Amino acid sequence: MLRNKYFSVLSIIGVLLFISVSYGQGIKATFTPSSRLFAGFGNVVVGKSKDQTIRIYNDSTSSGVLTCSIIIAQGTVFSVSGPASFSLSPGQSDTLTVHFQPTAFSLVRDTISITHNADTTATLKNPVLYSLSGIGILPDTFPKISVTSAGGFGTFISYGSVTVGKTASRTFTIKNVSDTIRKLIGTITTPTSSRFSIISGGGPFALDTGMYETVTVNFSPDTAAQFLTDSVIINSNAASPNNRIKVTLFGTGLKPTNFPRISIGGVFGTINFRTDTIGHPPRTASFSVTNTSDSIRTLTGNISSPNSPFSIISGGGNFTLDSGKLITVQLAFAATSIGTFNDTITITSNTDPVNPPIKIPLVGLGFAVTGPHITVQPTVLNFGTNKLGAALTTFMIKIRNNADSLKDTLIGTVSSPNMPFTLTSGGGAFSLLSNDSQSIVVQMTTDKAGTFQDSIVIISNSNDNAKRVVVRLSGIVTAQGAVYNGKPESLNFITAMPNPFTGKTAICFSVDAPSPASLKIYDLLGKEIFVSSEHIYPSGVGQIEWNASGLEDGAYLCVLAIGKETRSIKVILRK
Repeated sequence: MLRNKYFSVLSIIGVLLFISVSYGQGIKATFTPSSRLFAGFGNVVVGKSKDQTIRIYNDSTSSGVLTCSIIIAQGTVFSVSGPASFSLSPGQSDTLTVHFQPTAFSLVRDTISITHNADTTATLKNPVLYSLSGIGILPDTFPKISVTSAGGFGTFISYGSVTVGKTASRTFTIKNVSDTIRKLIGTITTPTSSRFSIISGGGPFALDTGMYETVTVNFSPDTAAQFLTDSVIINSNAASPNNRIKVTLFGTGLKPTNFPRISIGGVFGTINFRTDTIGHPPRTASFSVTNTSDSIRTLTGNISSPNSPFSIISGGGNFTLDSGKLITVQLAFAATSIGTFNDTITITSNTDPVNPPIKIPLVGLGFAVTGPHITVQPTVLNFGTNKLGAALTTFMIKIRNNADSLKDTLIGTVSSPNMPFTLTSGGGAFSLLSNDSQSIVVQMTTDKAGTFQDSIVIISNSNDNAKRVVVRLSGIVTAQGAVYNGKPESLNFITAMPNPFTGKTAICFSVDAPSPASLKIYDLLGKEIFVSSEHIYPSGVGQIEWNASGLEDGAYLCVLAIGKETRSIKVILRK
């Protein structure tokens, strides 16, 4: 009897150990954005649609297929493109596109349930539930107006400082952004002060839906003072209160000077190189020196050299700059020992003698790493746009062991991506001695048209936070001759590469004829956080780069205006 009880206890312990080991080696998954960060769809005109995306990753480091199935509770105005169930091998990902197309004026709510076989955590439940909400709104009764300025903030236009006798120009754009075909009619009044004058685009205007007019206003100060009280008034048939919009103009007149002016760009107080590992490639930084004189005055001076471990790669020493010209100074920090290092670069010039020399503080931290240490470059591969049947596009990734000791061998594996991306060399297991490197050759085939994203996962015994490095892959294949909505298929896309991204991404789009294009980006609360300047793009593929390195992780909506068209895409910032 006692023996049977002893055997039963051992059996229970064995089962618990088996469950514990199985859980520790289970399938891991990431849903981006998480269900709590998924944005609502906001206002959408009845009959039109709006999309959001959910990215699902299989983050498993060993074998284990992630399976998912999708159910929408009601499924009337919300829908998901693609199959209702799918599978992902380790390192693979899939993007779900959720559509909202309201049929009536109302608030609509629904739920997406995604059942999966991954290990649950404090943040990952099973099923994962995404709450959907959106408001169907009726088409506009009145035309809608949008006023944006270049070189200003909203409807406030700043001319900065302008020397008396000189002129500066700024522009703002009036656009009819109606959801329906309604003509925007109005008048642009002339500023009251003679220091501000409309050069083009003033007076009456009539704009069809999607059309715009650019207004150019000059500032010519006649005395050294601040001018803050003038404006341009835009009266239109838009709905109140936007039927009267005030564009405020302000600038400062500067007294002419007999000395050149200097401006330092790319520096915000101190140049901080942060941490550099001893024996590894140095960290670099740069700043610019510009002659901002309004008149033809030559700026001369000298840029001092810092002490080791700081150095100037290029642009140091004496300089001579004509008005409007600049020089870029490249710096490096290569730590030779552990500790914090400080120094200063001094810039002297022939500006007004009352101005002291400009001093730029430098700071860096030397750090030592023991054990194997991996570096992977690059970690983002954008294959661009390729035509179906064209030659293969090839990129190379380099893995390097930057260990300080010859005894520290870097061991790891390189996963293979899915079609249309393939590894022609460098995949699988690798072993690298200190300072050795290995190249991975990646090709993008052109077997079918579409926008593709995937990743290569590199797992190693690196003695730092880089044990798992993900290389993001993206590219577009266009089918020459295919037609969609009356246009070639290659001329109907908008995408972001990479997406998700860590700091910068490029919004890529097609243009079927030379057209003006501009980009606006909104956060989850609908706040406008980025507006690009409008630019005329030739026919073909164009792109606008967005640097979001100072923003928080999450989803952002990119709205691109190309002539009369509006295209949108959701991007994910994940640092």
